[in-house]
Amino acid sequence: MNTDDGMLPLSDDEFTSLENINPQELDKDLSLDEIIQEILNSNSGKIHDLATRGILKDKFKRVEEAYNHDSKVCPQGKEINSWSENNIKNWSKKIRESKLLSQNFLEEAIAIVKRANIHHCNNIPRITQILSVLIFESLQDTGTLLQIGTGEGKSTTCAMLAAIKALQGNKVDIVTTSSVLAQRDANEKEGFFNILGLSCGSNVEDPFDGQEKICYSKDIVYGPIHEFQFDWLRHEHKKYGTRGDREFGVVIVDEVDSMLIDELDQTARLARSVPGMEHIAPILCGVASELSNLNKKIIQQGDKTIYINGEFEYKDGELILGKDSSEYYISDHYAFVIGILKDLIQEMVTGGELQVPNFLKDFILYQSEVIASSAFQAQFFKENEDYIIAKRDNDNLDIIPVDYVSTGIIRSNCHWNNFFHQFLQIKHGLKLTSENLVTSFISNLGYFKHYGQKIYGMTGTIGSDSAQELVRSVYGVNIGFMPTYKPNQFEEIDGDIQNNETTWHGRITSSILDEVEKGRAVLIICATIKDAIEIRERFISVVGYDSDKVRLYSRNDNDEYLAVKDEVNSGDVIVATNLAGRGTDIKTSEEVEKNGGLHVIVTFLPENLRVEEQAFGRTARQGAKGTAQLIISEPNVAHKFEIKSYSYNSINEFKVLRNCKEYIKTQETKLYVVEKIKLRDLLFEEYLKIECNVRNAIQNRWQVSQLEDIWGIELTKLGNLVYKNHKAQTGLQNIALK
Repeated sequence: MNTDDGMLPLSDDEFTSLENINPQELDKDLSLDEIIQEILNSNSGKIHDLATRGILKDKFKRVEEAYNHDSKVCPQGKEINSWSENNIKNWSKKIRESKLLSQNFLEEAIAIVKRANIHHCNNIPRITQILSVLIFESLQDTGTLLQIGTGEGKSTTCAMLAAIKALQGNKVDIVTTSSVLAQRDANEKEGFFNILGLSCGSNVEDPFDGQEKICYSKDIVYGPIHEFQFDWLRHEHKKYGTRGDREFGVVIVDEVDSMLIDELDQTARLARSVPGMEHIAPILCGVASELSNLNKKIIQQGDKTIYINGEFEYKDGELILGKDSSEYYISDHYAFVIGILKDLIQEMVTGGELQVPNFLKDFILYQSEVIASSAFQAQFFKENEDYIIAKRDNDNLDIIPVDYVSTGIIRSNCHWNNFFHQFLQIKHGLKLTSENLVTSFISNLGYFKHYGQKIYGMTGTIGSDSAQELVRSVYGVNIGFMPTYKPNQFEEIDGDIQNNETTWHGRITSSILDEVEKGRAVLIICATIKDAIEIRERFISVVGYDSDKVRLYSRNDNDEYLAVKDEVNSGDVIVATNLAGRGTDIKTSEEVEKNGGLHVIVTFLPENLRVEEQAFGRTARQGAKGTAQLIISEPNVAHKFEIKSYSYNSINEFKVLRNCKEYIKTQETKLYVVEKIKLRDLLFEEYLKIECNVRNAIQNRWQVSQLEDIWGIELTKLGNLVYKNHKAQTGLQNIALK
C-alpha cells in the first residue's frame, strides 16, 4: 500500500538474506550512501522525497562541514570538533539569549550537539542517529514518528532531538514507558544537557506535595505518560499549580506505538472514595454469594445450557433430578445470570433488610447492571495471568492488575473500577477497598492533542499497515522507517505449533536444551506469569538443569529485574513475560556471540505484529547475531481467537487471522473509540468551566467538594451516554442547573 508519508512494508514472512554477504562486511557500519538508499527503499511520501531529492544527504554533509569549522553564529576561535565544554556553553548561552537558532543554523547546532555527546559519553553519534534528527527537523509542519530498530541508540537520538528543540526555545517533555526508565534516562542524560547549558529532570523524582513541581521549570522533563497526566489534572482541576507556568511545547514519545496505539484509550483518573462503602459491601457480598449458588445450578449438556431449580445428581453419566426439582433451558447464559443478579440488587436496596442511605440508593440501582456484569466477568480472571496478589503501600494484600497482552507490566498503582476490583477481592477473601468515584480524567489521546503538531516519537516497531493508518488518521503525523547502522544478522526459525499442552512444554524444553548445548544463551518469553513459572520449573526438574543458571523475570515490582541486568553467558537461560519483550537490552558475552548469539523463544502468538517484533528484537541487536522462534500451543491460540483448532493448520494461518482481527480492531477504534474518547474529554472540559465558575462565585472548598461528589456520581450515570454527543451535553447541562 502506497500512501503519503507511508511505508512500503515487508510482509510477515519476508527476510533479508545474508547468504551472499561477505562475513567481514557484516561487522562494518553502512555508509552514508547505503543508508540513504535504505531510507529511499523503505519509505514513501515526504521522507522518500527527502532521500530522492538529495536533501538528506546534503544536510548531513553540511553537519559534517560545520563540525570541521568554527561556529558562524558564535565563533570560539577553533573548529567545533575541538571545542571544550566551556566553548559549547558559551555558544549555547548566546544562542538562547539572542534566540538566533533557526533552520539556517540547524546543521551547526547538530554538529555542536554531536560534540557535546562525545564529551558526555565518548561516543560519536552514528550516521543513522544524525539522519533521524535531520528527518524530524525537516518535517516541522507536522509531527513525525520514526521506526528505529531495537539496539540502534534511540535514547541518544531522543536526547539529541530534545536538545535541538530546547535550544530553539521549546519546553520539551520526553514520555517514557515507565517511571524506572524516566529516572534512568534523566540521570544518564543530565550531564549531556548540562554541557549544552540546558536543564533536565524527571517528574517521578519530584514527588507531589500540593505545590508546583520543580521539574517543570526545567528545559527537558522525562516521565511516564501517567505522571504527566496526573500533574496536568492536579494543575487544571485541583488548581495546585503543579506545572507552574509550563506550556505544552514539544513532546517526544519513546516506544510511541505502545502509547499512541495500544494505550490510546488509557485514561489517567483522579478519584474520590465513594461515600458509604460500608453500606455497599454487604450488597457486593450478597451478589457474589448468589452468583456462586447459580453456578452450581447451571450445567452444560452437549450444546445446551440448563438451569436446575432444586436438587440433582449424576449417575453413570446421566442427569437425575430431585423429587421437586425442575429444569429450564437457557438461550443466553450471560443475560440469564445478569437478570437474576439485577433483581437481587434491587431487592436488597429497596427491601428494607439493609440500611442504605437515600443518596446511595439511586446510584446503586442505576449501576445494578454494571455491578452484576462485573461480578460475572470477575469469575474468569485468573491470578498470575490477569492480576497478582501482593502488598500495596498500606501493607494489605490486594489485587494488582497485570498488562500481560503487550507489556507484561504489573500496574501497582491501578485499580479496576465499576466494582470489578471488589469482586476479585471477595473471590480471594481480601479486605474490601472502597470503589473510586472518578472526578477528573484525561485520556492519552486527549493529553497528546495538547501538543498540536509538535508530536515526535520513536519505536522499534510501528506495526502493520492498519496500525500505521490509525496513527496517521488520529494524530496527523508522518511515519518513517530508519535502517539499522549495520547489516542485520537476525534469523527467524520456522515456527512450531503443538496440538496439546504436554507436547508444547516438551518442545520448549528440548529447544532450550538444544541451544544451550551449542554454548548459546536463551530467552523464553511467555504470555503470563503463571506460564513463566511453570516453564522454568519444568525445565529445571525435567533436565536437571542448574537452577542458578535459569533466571526468572516475570514481575517488575520486585528484584526480578536483576535477571536481565547482568551479561548472559553460555548456558544461561532467562524465562520471562512480555516485560522482557520491550525496551530490555540483554547484553551477551563474547562466547555467546561466537556460538550464534542469543536465541529467543516466544511461547505464545503475540497479540499483533508489533508485540512479536518487539520480542524478536531482544536478539541480534547492534549488528550482533541472533535467532528467534515461535513455539505455540494450538489449543491456547484456538481458545484465544474462539475458533475450532482443527480449522487452522499452521502458524502462518493463525498470523493471518490475527492480522485480520487487528485490522478490524483498528477500524473500530477509528470509527467509535476515538469519538468516545473525544466526547468524554469534552465532557470533562465543560465540567472544568462549571467548576471554575463555582470556585470564583462561592470561594467555599466544602461546596466545591460537594460539587465534585455530584459530578462523580452523575458522570458514572452518564458513562453510557458519552457515545451520543447530544445526550451527553444535555446531561451535563442538567448537572449544571442543579
